Amino acid sequence: MTIPDLNDFFQPQGVALIGASTKVGSPNYQTLKNSLDMSLNGKVFPVNPMAEEILGLPVHRSVVGIPDRVDLVIMAVASGNALQVAKEIRERRLKRGDAGAVVIVTAGFKEMGTPEAASLQGE
Repeated sequence: MTIPDLNDFFQPQGVALIGASTKVGSPNYQTLKNSLDMSLNGKVFPVNPMAEEILGLPVHRSVVGIPDRVDLVIMAVASGNALQVAKEIRERRLKRGDAGAVVIVTAGFKEMGTPEAASLQGE
């Protein structure tokens, strides 16, 4: 396993927010807004297969399709979508060599106390 460059976390040149929301005031909308406000260069890429534009930014269907460099990926999706999104991040890493830092913001795994949720966490 490769250890990511800490600059990917603290000084990313491109940030992708998977699960960006169009709903003003929602956590994923606010995370996108904060990322944009704090960006060193404005390269913030919302990802949501159901939206066209958020905060004036074009929305990407998948992290794989972002044409620019992505150092940091914020994965803010429901547990049921987490495995597919993780596979897409891996695909991007293999194809583009970036997306080295990932922050996962989700719930619904082992802490739920169900065998299904524990199994999903194991995957």
